[in-house]
Amino acid sequence: KQWYQRRVRAIQQKRKQGTITIVLLTIAYIAINTPYCIWRITETISHFSGNKTNCFKALFNLSLAQYRFTAITFINYSPPANSICNAIIYISRIKKLRKFVTQPTATTEE
Repeated sequence: KQWYQRRVRAIQQKRKQGTITIVLLTIAYIAINTPYCIWRITETISHFSGNKTNCFKALFNLSLAQYRFTAITFINYSPPANSICNAIIYISRIKKLRKFVTQPTATTEE
């Protein structure tokens, strides 16, 4: 009976670790992609409302060059930043993955 209780505790611990990992991934996704989503929503609203000025641009009092730089930054860096954060979270949370990543690889010489 003790082995059964230890097994149940081990399973519960793994589920808890999995839940924490998912929460961390969700927080990273929200933190990184929220500014991009807000920017895209304001772009859509200004496009369909016929406004020449985007409310995001007006809210932060950005010049045209600053606005374009912000747009390019959001478009180019949000997805890769999220991917990097996901990899860091997975490697730091999953022992087998961390061991696989850090072990030296065997090379074949011809």
